[in-house]
Amino acid sequence: MAVRPMMPLPMAMLASLKTSTKGDGDTENRQPFQLPNVTLRKVTPKPIFENFDGKAFLIKPPTQMMRFVDSLRYHKPTEDERRQYNVCSSKERLFLHILNDILVLCGARKGFRFNSKDINRLRTCAEELELRYQRVDTMFRSLPLPVSQYRFGPEIMQIEDDEALLNLMRELKGDPPPADEHSESELIRLEAYRFQWLARKYIEQYDWLRREVMMIRKRLYDFLESSEDEDLLSDLNEPVESEFEAKANCPFPEFLHVLIQKYHREERESETAWTPSCSEPPVESIAKFSIYLAGLIYERIRLTQVELHSMSILLQIMKISSKRVDHRIELVDDEHVVGSKRSMLTCRALRLLLFEFLSTVRELRLIPGQKHLLAPPRHKRVRHTKSLSITSNHPVQQLSATK
Repeated sequence: MAVRPMMPLPMAMLASLKTSTKGDGDTENRQPFQLPNVTLRKVTPKPIFENFDGKAFLIKPPTQMMRFVDSLRYHKPTEDERRQYNVCSSKERLFLHILNDILVLCGARKGFRFNSKDINRLRTCAEELELRYQRVDTMFRSLPLPVSQYRFGPEIMQIEDDEALLNLMRELKGDPPPADEHSESELIRLEAYRFQWLARKYIEQYDWLRREVMMIRKRLYDFLESSEDEDLLSDLNEPVESEFEAKANCPFPEFLHVLIQKYHREERESETAWTPSCSEPPVESIAKFSIYLAGLIYERIRLTQVELHSMSILLQIMKISSKRVDHRIELVDDEHVVGSKRSMLTCRALRLLLFEFLSTVRELRLIPGQKHLLAPPRHKRVRHTKSLSITSNHPVQQLSATK
């Protein structure tokens, strides 16, 4: 007599629900279904880098390896980490492919100050992690079944154990091997090894980030221990205050600092450079500074290479650009108009765009706006036209640079 196999749990649930109905379709009074003797397991987050040890560099099956890589790029802070690094409660997980989240783990919200070398190294690492993850994830999604089921022998625990394949992957730089030079079985082995090689590159980059974060944390601990002012330490425990102090003491962005120096020299006719310690503000008003910057473009003022680069960065941030077309400059009531077939940007419009952007700069928050200076009284429109052919990819490239 054949024994009927037991139905799986989901099918058993459906069967129990079906048998509890009457023939006319009405359902009987019954209690809500509950899973018998089943409890949900609560996962307790671990401190970052705790699950990263020597076993991370071992070869794993593709599914297990991809699950491990996914666990590295996200981190759920523990309660101790939230208190220690002032992680805001709204931040459920930290994404280690984003620079700001990495800085939080390094003590950014504790008032710790980073140098430019730290920022550049961590930014490069975050970008490299994202690139390497995309390569691993793309290959994992396209793995054929024979490759995903392939298993290496017990003698190969790490990718370094097969020196021939390791040298081949270094030559190919992780690219697929040529199919016409290998048999089918060899291609399966090569593809399985290539996936392990790509995953290993991500893990190595993550290990570099781990060591870098630990070094910065050591400096953070030394900074906190060396401070003898208890009031300062209590202030550092407040995330909002520490973030405000860190930003308030930051100097101007380099590109904006260069343009302020030019304004200080030419508009104020000052022979000394402006510094944050000066008694006078960097500019009299945001409107005057906007008018001055717009004049640099439309009056074709000669700029140095540094000033030209700073102006280019400013326009890129504001997303102001033009395609390679011939423009026609017209003078309407002493106002320059740069027009093309697709768009028209007046000098006053550029002043307004500059004003709106500069008004959001934190270091200029105490400078008066005086927006009324951007809209002088208009007179009767008199059109004077002069032809001038300008060919440029970007408005700032129309400026002349002095070496």
